[in-house]
Amino acid sequence: MLTMNRTTWSVPTTDAHDDLRPCVHQAAVSVAAEVARRLWPAISYADMFLTEDCNHRCSYCFVKGKNPKRMSEEVARDGLEFLLTASKDTKQVRLLFFGGEPLLEFDLIRYFIDYGRKRFAEAGKELGFDITTNGTLMTDEMAAYFRANGVMVLLSIDGDQETHDANRKLVNGGSSFQAVMERVPLLRRYQPWQGTRLTVHPETAHKLRHNVEHLYGCGINQFIIGPATGIEWSAEALQTYEDQMCLVADLYKDMQARKQPFRMTLFEKDLECELRGVWGCGAGRGRICISAEGQLYGCAKILGVDGLRDTHRLGDLWNGITNLPARRDLLNIHPSARPRCATCGHADECAGGCPATNYEATGDLFRPAPLECQLVPIIERIKARMGEPGGSASRTDRRPAEEGHVGELAPACSPQRVATGPRGAATSDPSYQTELKAR
Repeated sequence: MLTMNRTTWSVPTTDAHDDLRPCVHQAAVSVAAEVARRLWPAISYADMFLTEDCNHRCSYCFVKGKNPKRMSEEVARDGLEFLLTASKDTKQVRLLFFGGEPLLEFDLIRYFIDYGRKRFAEAGKELGFDITTNGTLMTDEMAAYFRANGVMVLLSIDGDQETHDANRKLVNGGSSFQAVMERVPLLRRYQPWQGTRLTVHPETAHKLRHNVEHLYGCGINQFIIGPATGIEWSAEALQTYEDQMCLVADLYKDMQARKQPFRMTLFEKDLECELRGVWGCGAGRGRICISAEGQLYGCAKILGVDGLRDTHRLGDLWNGITNLPARRDLLNIHPSARPRCATCGHADECAGGCPATNYEATGDLFRPAPLECQLVPIIERIKARMGEPGGSASRTDRRPAEEGHVGELAPACSPQRVATGPRGAATSDPSYQTELKAR
């Protein structure tokens, strides 16, 4: 008889049947994969973990223990074939090139795009591409290729040189600031709207508005701002973060009033999305991560967090999703799984936190990290500030004055919008995945 524990399908056997064990195990794996394929949502967004190597050593990076492990062309090909099947009837699928530093594997990126576009077109589907990069390895050849193939580039820059270099050092301990800033004009030639993921550290929070203005002056005009997780934030640091975010909100309102080419994901995307009735994120639902070795995870952060890499590996490219309990955990949106969230006064404004961040902080996917609980009311107050007279601009007013806008950038680990009915009742619509939406 097949039984299911918390990690995978298991098959009781006796020594007398040792010769049958491989066959029975494969049968169990096949059954689990078929259950996953038939009953659970289609995959429409995939984080492609091209390499675990990087030319940086950022203090807050969730990918621990950098190493030269890289994805082969064989794994890339099998990953694309897996997604052709796992996307079911979905006609539009997106890949995020991630790592490590994905530009270390530019030849592999080209293989993904060339082979993937051909195979998906044969199946009557569209395949789109995003990349998150530290930018220091970008060349004119790469930027031109990305433009020609519609690859949306998101940089990681934290502010001025002092702020950026405090936590984003090169592997040799040196400054990475000049290397990335020298490439911003290059990228702007090919992608007029250039976005950055700006990560705020407690020690640099007091310079947040200054850093946004500094980067805007250097050519960055689209911002995704978020606090570093997995580290301690004092009450004083959180208050500084809120104060600075309010100043950034004022800057945003001023820029919009003057119709300047300036965008902020928090103040546009989040204000356009209702979170009521939403639990969790898209990890393991419409989104998946494929590791350099071809293993499947709910998202890149689950792959990077110690303790989840083994217990919440969903399967692999060759057997499919076979760890049904782990995917069930990620699919579970019922309030009974989140008793603290179900009784919280901020429940309608919070998705319950990132599962990987929750686990890293509390050892439980469903118990929110304290930082997440502290941030929700802060974000609510900032949004309320945007609702003041002259605050939140209309969609028409938000239309940038500059032509060539390439769409809304989304970070690798942003909360994904889950299509639901009443709280706890999910629909099968996979359209909640974060992606770059061309206007």
